[in-house]
Formats: sequence, C-alpha cells, structure tokens
Amino acid sequence: MFTSMAIIFILLAIYNKQSSWLYIALFSFGFICFSLAIDGNFLGWWDYLYVKGSAENTPLVVYFWTIYCLGFLTFVLLLRNKPTLIRPTLLVQGSLARLRKVGYFLCFLSLIAAFINTTRAGEISMLLGSPRDWERMFGSNVFLNYLYFLHLPALVMFALILGRGYGKKYDWFAVVCLVLVTVLHGIKFTILHGFLFFIFAYYISNQEKISKVFYIGGVVLFILLLLSFLFIRGGGMEGFLGYISSSSVNSIYVINKLPLIDVGNIGSFSPFSLSSFEKAYYRFQGEFPPNPSHQKTFMLNDKFNLQNAITLVGFGFGFGFIVVSAFLALGINYLRQSVLTKGYEIFMLVILMDTAFFMFTAWEFFKTKLWFGFFVLLFMDTLARRKVIGKK
Repeated sequence: MFTSMAIIFILLAIYNKQSSWLYIALFSFGFICFSLAIDGNFLGWWDYLYVKGSAENTPLVVYFWTIYCLGFLTFVLLLRNKPTLIRPTLLVQGSLARLRKVGYFLCFLSLIAAFINTTRAGEISMLLGSPRDWERMFGSNVFLNYLYFLHLPALVMFALILGRGYGKKYDWFAVVCLVLVTVLHGIKFTILHGFLFFIFAYYISNQEKISKVFYIGGVVLFILLLLSFLFIRGGGMEGFLGYISSSSVNSIYVINKLPLIDVGNIGSFSPFSLSSFEKAYYRFQGEFPPNPSHQKTFMLNDKFNLQNAITLVGFGFGFGFIVVSAFLALGINYLRQSVLTKGYEIFMLVILMDTAFFMFTAWEFFKTKLWFGFFVLLFMDTLARRKVIGKK
C-alpha cells in the first residue's frame, strides 16, 4: 500500500516536471525503499534480516513515512523545471586543453596510488577470500587512499570532455582504467561513486540528455555489483536486494527503539560535529583501526549496518528531513540555473545528485572524499586562472 502510494506520487511529480525528472527519480529512490521496507514488513519479507532483533510497523513508523512524503513534496515543489545551463564555450581552445591536463594529472596520481595500495595489501586473492582484511590493508595509508580517491574529480573532468563531444579514444581508455580500479578498494560505495560521478557529470555536460553511455554505464555497474555479491560479499541476488532494503529496515528498527526526540542527529547538518572529528581521528591513526562504537551500528545482523536518511537527518520530530529536502532542491536549482563554466561547479552539482540518490542508505553530503575532490578541482581552477596551468 505504502509503495503504491509512493509510486503514484513520484509518477505525478515526474509528469509535472519532466525537465527535472532525473533529479526527482534520484530523490525518490530512498522514498521507494522506505515504503517497500514497511510493506515488506507486513508480508514477512525481511524476517531473514532479524538475527539480533526485529522491526515492527508502528504508528510512529507511519508518522515518519508521512514526513518522507512531506520531504518529497517539498523537494518537488521547490525544484525548478528548467534544464541545466552549460556555457558552450566551456570546452573550447584553452579550456579543453586545461581540462585534459587536469584530468590526466589526477588520473595518473589515482592510478599510481591504486597500484601502490594493491601491492601493499598483499595477495589479490584476499579480495575474494577475505574482503574485510583486504579492505583494511588496501586503505591502511590515509595519504595514499586520498590520492586514490582523485579518480572522482578525474572522472568528472573526462565526463565534461566526452559529454560535449570532444573526446578521443585515449580519453575513454582513461575512463575505463579509472572505473576498473574502483573494484580494487573492496567497498561497494567506491564502485558506485566511480560510476555515478562519471554518469551524472556526463549527463550534465550532455545538456541533460540520456545517451547510450548512461545505459551502458548502468548495466556495467549492475553486473559489477552483482559479481561483488556473488564472489566477494556473498549472498548473490538476495544479498544485493538486502543491501538496498536493509537500510530502511534498520531505520524502522531505530524508530521502534528510540524516543521520537532522539531519532536523527543535528550534527548531520555540520561537517564539524563531534562524530566527524572522532572519525577523522581514527582515520589518521589508520584507515580501519579498532573502533568500539563501530560494532554498535550493526543492529539487526552483522551484515548490514546502514540507515535510510530519514533517521539520520530526521531530527526535531522528523522535520530536519524536510529541511534537508529543501536544501537539496535549492542547491540543485542554484547550480542548474547558474551558467556552469568550471569543473568544480559541476562536481558540486554531482555531489548533490549523489546525496539525493544515496539517501536510501546514507547522508552523503559531508563525506570527506567527495569534498576532497571538490577542493582539489577548486585549487586546480585557481591555478588555471593564474595561468599556472597553461592553455596549450
């Protein structure tokens, strides 16, 4: 019932704002997942997830579903139904040359870091046999790990070139290399980010038109994720579907267990919250040091520990979620209606698209590696304007 109502709302929204359909669809994914979690609970679909506890559909869960509806309505009403503005001169003459230089420079650093991390991690067979240990070893050096994360701004730079039709065969080769090394990290989010940042940036630079690149990228991403669940994380198709649904089921459990006033965290609105400093402290001690609080996040079982954004940012009786929804819509509006001429501007729009999509399982906006990529591109643009990076 809840899923059917959500689908009707989404289809009506897309019908009324067709120029902004993808942005609505991205935001809607979390809404669909939370609705499915509620309906599936009635039908017993998630019983296999209930190892340490169980989640029930209470009136408070329905209340948060209503908050999700209001957040979705806020997002849709505020979102402008106009295409993104890309200045045609963004990729001509010197601009094209500079983008290529930046793209290949970042690509080189990322691939070198990926190679070093891989050789330091040990036998590549660990990626299949002991993925958690591989993940720890691969990311044990924070400095190298963030050089590795330069694949995201590099992919956005190449997407700008290719999406505007100025691409060469070696540009596509660089993209393939950058996408393939995302598998080496052993983390699903890394694979997802690599594909989605390229696809979203390509979509924007291609004047928001769906092309075969969009479909091919989606199919390859699905295959890679399915292979990951078959041979690395285990579970096959059930594990894949569990990964999508478990976050919303965990959120239902949180709503069951916490007082209404304690659901959500105002610190989610700030990159300088205590939890962020704690996370940074542990990261600089090593990528995956023992963190006693980490185990507490596995609520219903030891496989899935994430939550839907509704319980991450839904503080203040859930109204924080409505504020976040408005923020995303206004941020997307501002960037889409600005005449985008710089790589870091498009990177920021992609961050907002990524945040809207991943609300089904996280609140991504303050993710460190995403902002690292943004500031790298901002720094590179500053060098370009000072003619440190030449036109030729």
